[in-house]
Amino acid sequence: MNIKLHTPKSLKKGSGMATMKQFMLSLLATTVSIALTFGTAAVVDKNKKENEKHQILLMVLCDMKTSMDEINEVDSMIGKFVEDQAMYLANPDSFDTSGYLLKWNYIEMDYTRTVENIFNSNIESINTIGNINFVEKASDFYRMREYYNENVTKQFSKMVTGGITDNYDSLANVRDTAEELRFVSAVNARIISQNYRACRMLTNVSDKELDEYHQNRTKLEKATKFNDEEKAFLDSMIQVRRDIKNKLDKAYEEGKSKR
Repeated sequence: MNIKLHTPKSLKKGSGMATMKQFMLSLLATTVSIALTFGTAAVVDKNKKENEKHQILLMVLCDMKTSMDEINEVDSMIGKFVEDQAMYLANPDSFDTSGYLLKWNYIEMDYTRTVENIFNSNIESINTIGNINFVEKASDFYRMREYYNENVTKQFSKMVTGGITDNYDSLANVRDTAEELRFVSAVNARIISQNYRACRMLTNVSDKELDEYHQNRTKLEKATKFNDEEKAFLDSMIQVRRDIKNKLDKAYEEGKSKR
């Protein structure tokens, strides 16, 4: 098969230098245009992914920060309980008059698993983060948080609400439990804190940015909780109204039958 290349007439005439130059410039302009189009799209896509990654990191770190505040509060409460327990055991008369105050040394960890579930179950989020070290440390954090809640917070709650203020002997009988909880709480709170600090070091999120995000998130959650509480209150009042109506109607029917 013979392939013939046809030379433009302008070049055959020997006057095609300008045309060739124009053709090359056009080709160059087209090439540059294509490169800019694809290059710009690539930059936009990269920036979008980086922003998504940053938002996910902020969300996870904010959730960790909230949990750390609660864990530290529980740990402090347990420490205070042990100190108060020792004071009351050494002064039985004080226990008889104010031992009931020990029940104030109680707090529950009020966290949700929404962010944790998104992080653990969404492979796309993990791929977006793209930092295996962060993923491992964050997974350790959530695993230890659950351990702390089950083996420290809930056990502490069970002990405090288990009748320890009923009498002096009840308080004395939980000495070993209180000592063990104090130790387990302190050790695990430190481990969780180390995981949190490691996650902070593996990101480019500044303290200022995280604090601002955390404050805004906290305000939003409080506003949502307040609305939920208002709704629950209104629902309860509606039920109270129904109960009152039923009570009055029943009383009226009973009275009418006696007339």
